[in-house]
Amino acid sequence: MRVIRKDWDVIRREYITTPITMDELCEKHTLAHSTMAWHMKREQWTDKRKEHCKRVDERQALIKSIENVVRLKLNAETRVGLKLQSEENLKFLASILNKSKNNIAELTKIAELLRGNATERTEVPEKEKQERIDRLTRYRTASVN
Repeated sequence: MRVIRKDWDVIRREYITTPITMDELCEKHTLAHSTMAWHMKREQWTDKRKEHCKRVDERQALIKSIENVVRLKLNAETRVGLKLQSEENLKFLASILNKSKNNIAELTKIAELLRGNATERTEVPEKEKQERIDRLTRYRTASVN
């Protein structure tokens, strides 16, 4: 009968790095419990498994803290970018409002003039009134002739 040699490095690595139990490993690799226990005790697999779990937990905590820092930094950068964008938008809206105030005033005047209502009353001196009348009569007489 031929004896099949087991790769104990693979079995040890599997026990240390995975949550598999000793019974599951024995069944998977067709090993006797006593043989497995002998190797585990001689090579201190349980201590190495604890160390491995501790290192994995430390790495995960470090990764999580780095992710938090990166997330916070991105949030801060996003807030700064949004603030700058908001300020630019506010300036643009303010300029539109200023222009529209002027335009609204002008449009209101035009609408009132079209309706036949005077929007502003300005006193015209008598001399200027007479000049306007004379000018209009000259244009009228020039176009009639």
